[in-house]
Amino acid sequence: MNRGFYMSDFLPPYFAPPVFIGLACNIANDSNGLIERENLPGMGVKMKNTKLFTIPGIIKYLCAIILLSVFAVSPLLNDKWILVGESIEQILRVIELDRGLNEGYLYPRWFGDLAGGFGYPYFVFYSPLIYYVAEFFHLLGFSIIASLKCMVILGIILSGVGMFILARSFWGSYGALVSAIAYIYVPYRMVNLYIRGDFAEAFAMAIFPFILFFFYKLILKKSLLYLSLSAISFAALILTHNCSALIFSGFLTCFILFFSLQSRSWAGVCRGLLSIMWALCLSAVFWLPALWEKELVNIHLIYSNAAVDFHNNFVDLFQLFHPGWTFDGGIGGHNLPFQLGNPQIVLMIISLGVIIKIDASERIQIRESTLFLAVSIIAVVFLMTSSSSFFWESIQIMRYLQFPWRLLSLLSLLISIMCGALFYYFKKESIGVQQVLLVPVIMIIVFSGAQQCRVKGYYTNISNDDRMAYDFVKQDRGTISAYNTTEMDKVIDYGEYLPKTVKILPNKEKAGQVYSTDGTVVIEDLKTRMQEYEFLARAEVNSEIVVGSFYYPSWTGYIDNEDLSLFTDAEGLIHFIIPKGEHKIRVFFGDTAIRNISKYISLVSFIIFSAALFLICIRQITTIRGDVNHLRRFFSL
Repeated sequence: MNRGFYMSDFLPPYFAPPVFIGLACNIANDSNGLIERENLPGMGVKMKNTKLFTIPGIIKYLCAIILLSVFAVSPLLNDKWILVGESIEQILRVIELDRGLNEGYLYPRWFGDLAGGFGYPYFVFYSPLIYYVAEFFHLLGFSIIASLKCMVILGIILSGVGMFILARSFWGSYGALVSAIAYIYVPYRMVNLYIRGDFAEAFAMAIFPFILFFFYKLILKKSLLYLSLSAISFAALILTHNCSALIFSGFLTCFILFFSLQSRSWAGVCRGLLSIMWALCLSAVFWLPALWEKELVNIHLIYSNAAVDFHNNFVDLFQLFHPGWTFDGGIGGHNLPFQLGNPQIVLMIISLGVIIKIDASERIQIRESTLFLAVSIIAVVFLMTSSSSFFWESIQIMRYLQFPWRLLSLLSLLISIMCGALFYYFKKESIGVQQVLLVPVIMIIVFSGAQQCRVKGYYTNISNDDRMAYDFVKQDRGTISAYNTTEMDKVIDYGEYLPKTVKILPNKEKAGQVYSTDGTVVIEDLKTRMQEYEFLARAEVNSEIVVGSFYYPSWTGYIDNEDLSLFTDAEGLIHFIIPKGEHKIRVFFGDTAIRNISKYISLVSFIIFSAALFLICIRQITTIRGDVNHLRRFFSL
């Protein structure tokens, strides 16, 4: 291991300030992208004859966000793999998904190489989306390690882009840029990426602002486009990180109610609820089986262990302001840094102060919306402290969140939105005044946040070689569980996704093997796939066969193309009886009724989504053709 990787290793400190100043000034030269002196399009204030974006402005701001993100991604800009809490687990998940896809499983729910080689129903319970994103990069030719890095980098950039789009509706382009950079460099993102290694939660933070923006537009305007985009974005959040989706859903409900009331539109509430229902249908392929089948595994380990009990994971207020940074966070996140970021806190307080000073008769909706954000921040902070224990105890589903400090993801979003409000106050000032304020604010945020953009070290035995990666998963035989130990000699070591049928651990040498209990059956032509065993068996007498994979209710067997009855024992392995003679046997991980139902619900919902997008495209093409014909008639006069 080494000291980590810093941007200053290849970019001298004296070179950075001119880059940021030049970039900010270049953006300022685009008058289409600045804060107009007219009414802003957001916060319930209508704007006349102004499009949401101009293409040149979008490109400039997108480039600015990408360039200003370089410190945040700097620990990934090498050929080594970062040493973080879930370093190995992330690799194993992508490898298993890649293997499943290569074997023809579009949605492989059983990871046969994990749990010591006995297998897990992993994607029955764990949100899969970010690993499909990583696999997309892998299919483009990147290695497993590089694909994971690309997925993380994409999440960081999307966080900035999403926040810019959302905050621009509130504060204008300059304020949106500040909010975007503040959100990229919020400390909790770095905790998830470079200490905990919880890439799913970090990626979920990138989806938050898109959801709010699409729902906000949907509330204000009846639109098939925003109905579709709000539904697909919320579905993406559920498929990315279920805990984040649970946290965010409560705030989203309040968000819909507040802005519907502000715009005096109960129809906005109906449209918002319709979008949420559509999102639940789109993501039903994941959450419905997970909810239905959770009692089949040791899911209670998520909350029963003292280390992950929410009672032991509340945050003290001083932790939100403590400047220290440590890499020593144990199970349950004890000793992790939970700071909010000094620049973000200062900007939020100043922004709140200046917005309050605005003449109420001039911008009453701005004041109301800012107050809503402020109250939301206070409520989230309250829910993170032990004073809210009664709330956590009264709502049973909250125990699955494990850590009240997970609310830092939502708190980071709200504070970052508030950071840009300062520029709304200066909207009537000259462009030069706004530029003078913008550049140092961004520099302070970036330089302060860059101090947390580092890792404890790097692995020296993991490279970008995919052959090493596939050998590695066999060698590690990980459980992907916080309870994992090197020995894996206790049931609890196999974690929360271990089927409850496993009462005592089988001999580790049995993993992936097929044999008879009496040793007389000859097994030939064994073909093993991630979710399937196929072989020929010759038995001199009726015999009991054991497959070295943990039994789960959806395992299905066929003997000579006829149904085969499966059962299990205290070791939790797959057992069945075959008659005397030679038989062709196939045992595979199939779908339960609830999984089939959820699959069809999501499929139909996605077809409707695709049809909606097609209809929107047709309308746009018709509009463009109409404009072209109008121009032709004009010039023919």
